[in-house]
Amino acid sequence: EHEYHAEIARRGAFVSFDGMSDRNRFLLERDLRNIKKIVDAGYMNQLLLAHDVCLRSAYVSAGGGGYQFISTDLYPYLREIGITEEQFQQIMVDNPRRALTGED
Repeated sequence: EHEYHAEIARRGAFVSFDGMSDRNRFLLERDLRNIKKIVDAGYMNQLLLAHDVCLRSAYVSAGGGGYQFISTDLYPYLREIGITEEQFQQIMVDNPRRALTGED
């Protein structure tokens, strides 16, 4: 799985982990391992995180984490795997800005 992500990043594309939530611990831990591998391989600049939220009440009742999960609830998990606040800022602000604007 990591080699696939690394190859995408090597080619210059963004790698996005979607559906982020702590409702399913197995999936969250899998995503955290892959995020850590991307960062350790030097591709943090090409990492995006998303969660597929349309309606908070419907998504939460279906097992999702809601709008706030990535911006507030995810960082403690990322900190456990060694992601710093500066790295989190880059992943959450700088990377999406570059992905949406095409800027460097």
